[in-house]
Amino acid sequence: MFKILRFFKNTYLLNRRLSDEQSRQKSEGYSIRFEQAGPEREITYVEGEREIGVVMDFVNWMNDVVLFADSLRNWSRPKKQPLSNIEYEKVVNRLTRYFLCWGGKVTLDQRTLPTPEDFKQELEKAGIPYEELPGGIIHYSVDIDEERKRKGGFFDR
Repeated sequence: MFKILRFFKNTYLLNRRLSDEQSRQKSEGYSIRFEQAGPEREITYVEGEREIGVVMDFVNWMNDVVLFADSLRNWSRPKKQPLSNIEYEKVVNRLTRYFLCWGGKVTLDQRTLPTPEDFKQELEKAGIPYEELPGGIIHYSVDIDEERKRKGGFFDR
């Protein structure tokens, strides 16, 4: 019962907390952009000319958040430039403070995220042809009937 009351209180006060957080971001010289396009959500941390695409997940209706620390190791712009340890801690702390505004818990997940090279390796291992398009896009196609017939395919697991 207490969780439900907390949820309604947090929902009621959300706009005020987000407004305060936005003022803090402006005064400290950074911003966190939250863009929703249908079911897809994109969160970007911006500091001057640098940006990081944040990989995170809202895990339940209480707005608990999991931040994937591995996604915060390199700037998206300028591409692949690593963050220093101090920058990394500063970004993690700022993102944690931002997501706490939503009213849930924030958890930092330390797992290593798969890279495009890992994905291509898995495609090659599975015998699925692919091509890499400009911009790092990996294009592949799988026919469900062929996948059913293939040994070691998805349906054999």
